[in-house]
Amino acid sequence: MNEQLQTELLKIVTNINNGVESAWGFLTEQTPEIIQQLLIWYLVDSALGLGIAISIAIAVRFIFLKYVKSEKSTDEGRCIGCIVSWVCVFCCFIWGICCLSSIVKLWIAPKVWLLEYITAMVK
Repeated sequence: MNEQLQTELLKIVTNINNGVESAWGFLTEQTPEIIQQLLIWYLVDSALGLGIAISIAIAVRFIFLKYVKSEKSTDEGRCIGCIVSWVCVFCCFIWGICCLSSIVKLWIAPKVWLLEYITAMVK
C-alpha cells in the first residue's frame, strides 16, 4: 500500500513538474513578443490621442472663429465666444501634451515605462 501511494505521489509530482516546465517555456518564448506588442499598442494609442487632441483644438478654434465673425451680436457675445474657444483649445492642448509625453516616454525609455506599467499592475 505504501509503495502504491509513493508511486502515485511520484506521478503527481512529475506531472506538476512537467506542467511548470511547459508553462515556463511558453513564458520565456512569448514574453519578448508580448512586450513588443504592448509597447506598440500604447505608442499607437498615445499617437491617436495626440492626433485627436490636435484635430479637436483646430476644429473648435475654426468653428468659434467662424461663429464669432458671422454672428451679428454684441461685442460681449463675441468676447464670450472667443474665451470659450480658447478654453477648449487650451484643454485640447493639455490633453495633447499628456499624449505627447507618453509617446516620448515610450520612445526614449521603454524599459522604464515597462517597469512603471508592471508596478501599476501589481498594485
